[in-house]
Amino acid sequence: MTAGPSLAGRSAELVLRRLGAVEDEWLAGVRESLEAVLECGVPGDLLATGSSFGTAAVYARALLAANHVKERWIWLASPAGDSSDYDAVRAGLEACDLLDDVVRFVRGTWADALAVVPFERLALVHLAAGSGDAVEFLLGELYPRASSGAFVLVDEYDSNVDCRNAVKRFRRIHGIESPLCPFGAGGVVWRKERA
Repeated sequence: MTAGPSLAGRSAELVLRRLGAVEDEWLAGVRESLEAVLECGVPGDLLATGSSFGTAAVYARALLAANHVKERWIWLASPAGDSSDYDAVRAGLEACDLLDDVVRFVRGTWADALAVVPFERLALVHLAAGSGDAVEFLLGELYPRASSGAFVLVDEYDSNVDCRNAVKRFRRIHGIESPLCPFGAGGVVWRKERA
């Protein structure tokens, strides 16, 4: 997944310029994963957890718009429901004329938030690093809902020992053998094997 941006991706890059951002290694990983999801027709929504989804969420929305995708939602969940996280994303979407109901904001604890989210399948799951318990809980809740061929992206795998151990333990317990690939600066990504 090292080819340059597609035509749709180049259109989305205009959004990054408007936000004063550039496509770094991390955003390139988001784009490549999302483009693969769309190209392969992996069913489901996109979900990102943590407090640093800002530019990536706006970029993902721009990529969906550039590809004329209307049937997928982007779910953004922050454990504390910090309104500043959501306000930043909302401001970025508004600045790029992309604010609509495609991006859904989920507030509350992980358990409470995920209990009310109505998605059935996920095509892309992006977990910000956190405590090992949080990562393992989220994988346990979200991985069963990931479609075959879905991408799972985990930040700070290299630098966060608890996160790394939680991922390794979860993959071992569930017999996940699909390869871990580098993602962004010290993260990893793997693809849920097709049944």
